Amino acid sequence: MNSKKENRLSMYLVLRDFLDKNTAITAVLPNFADFNTALNDGIVKIHQIRELQELDKRGLAKGKMKLKDQLVFKALDVSRKTVAYAGFIGDTELFNEVNYSDTELRRCADTVLYDRARIIHDRAETNAPALAAYGVTPADLIELQSFVEAYYDAIPKPRIGIADKKQATEQLEAAFKDVDNAISQIDVLIEVVRASQPLFFSGFQTARTIVDNGSGKIALRGKVTDNATGNPLFGAIIIFTPKSKSGQPAETYHPVRKRSSLKGAFNIRNLARGTYDVKIEKPGYQIGNFTVHITESERCDFNAELTPVA
Repeated sequence: MNSKKENRLSMYLVLRDFLDKNTAITAVLPNFADFNTALNDGIVKIHQIRELQELDKRGLAKGKMKLKDQLVFKALDVSRKTVAYAGFIGDTELFNEVNYSDTELRRCADTVLYDRARIIHDRAETNAPALAAYGVTPADLIELQSFVEAYYDAIPKPRIGIADKKQATEQLEAAFKDVDNAISQIDVLIEVVRASQPLFFSGFQTARTIVDNGSGKIALRGKVTDNATGNPLFGAIIIFTPKSKSGQPAETYHPVRKRSSLKGAFNIRNLARGTYDVKIEKPGYQIGNFTVHITESERCDFNAELTPVA
């Protein structure tokens, strides 16, 4: 998963734990149980898919390459001894059927290597009594046969691994979408207890915040303070929503949510250029509404003051 998905998953986990600790409040919300189940099931599914993605698919290819080395080494050994025997008795047909160089075996297609190694084995097995004097033992033929069969089974595995990884990526996108849809429904339900449970609502907003732990240039550095005392405000929720050209919020954009630190500060990385409506909420203070402009060339410094509720 990329850093953005890791940040979203971290938010999901924090939100899940917060909701689990406040079941007495959420129990009265209609249909909440269904959406909360979707949230929890989605998190489990994401973990399962991520585990599949974390598997080193290159290991499949590496395993096949190791098997190829073993097969080529053994096939060449039997081939050289059979060629020597064919040359001695003047059997031109046998000589040509089993006479391969290291390059001819290593650089051919997988299925071609399988066919060539199988032919070497079969011709050597047919002439096994005479080849004993040249050092070809029954154990050699059994080992070569095992490498031939194992290599044949391994041929499709790297492709299967790649297909599984692509499928996992598609399933991961769907799982994140399902969880986001469940959280959007929960967002609406939480408004029901916004007035009656202000501390719970504030905690939900904090848990709902996606913290950007990724790398990259800081697009905006901000600070939230009390306009009466100048003191920094901890735990304020800052929501950035871009304006479209018509001045209305962009329909397909997911707002960026941040939470101020103990010193009232917050940063945003990789914020697209444009004009944003900024909404700041903190219990005990009036909601603050601001506008900021983000450019590509320089960092935006944004300082916001909130007014205490009278």
